[in-house]
Amino acid sequence: MPIAITISRPPAGAATAVLWFHGFLSDGGGDKATRVRERMNAEGRTFGTLDFRAHGKSPGRIEELTGTGLIEDAGRLVDRAAGDHTRIALVGSSMGAWTAARYAAAHPGAIAALVLIAPAFRFPGSLADAMGPEATARWERDGTAEFDAGFTRVPLGWALMEDAKRHTHADLVAAHATPTLIVHGMRDRSCDWRDSVRFLEEVRPGGHELRLLGDGDHRLTGYPERLAGWIHDFLASKGF
Repeated sequence: MPIAITISRPPAGAATAVLWFHGFLSDGGGDKATRVRERMNAEGRTFGTLDFRAHGKSPGRIEELTGTGLIEDAGRLVDRAAGDHTRIALVGSSMGAWTAARYAAAHPGAIAALVLIAPAFRFPGSLADAMGPEATARWERDGTAEFDAGFTRVPLGWALMEDAKRHTHADLVAAHATPTLIVHGMRDRSCDWRDSVRFLEEVRPGGHELRLLGDGDHRLTGYPERLAGWIHDFLASKGF
């Protein structure tokens, strides 16, 4: 499936590509992505982003969304950037952080660094949790269910939950070997910041860092400038 991909390169070229994966029902052109792109290009790094299938400008039906499909989309962006760059870093927000971590775990050595912003480690189970047990049982029975995201309602297929059996949290923890910065707000009502703490406690040591923001919500409203700076500082500390 073709997806919308955007690559922004600094004038002098770059050895490092920083690739951005957006969150659920978002796209690759949000405020955080825009500010990170500006900072990465200014610091001499290529910046790439995408719209996941059924998001933004990419085709697809949201009820056909699966984690496997997201990881496949991530691979398309990585493949596009890999030929011209010696180092690839992935930055993911929420669902995009889930995808970035899964892609890196499945491709050891191919990804030099990860930045996970408000990572949705419980995806897609968190969607079922938000629906509640009765609605989830109907979802399984009927094959589709309407999910209330607050600002919109979208149909989701039960295949999303069936596919989740292929991507267990235990497998991710066991395979994770990429230096990682996690940024998480402690007022996040969508993804619990404690999951980020537990994740770094569970994985093998490897130059990981954690920033907890006491007043930060899920979208980290007001933080795009600082996020861009933290991403730059983390990558610079790893030598690129």
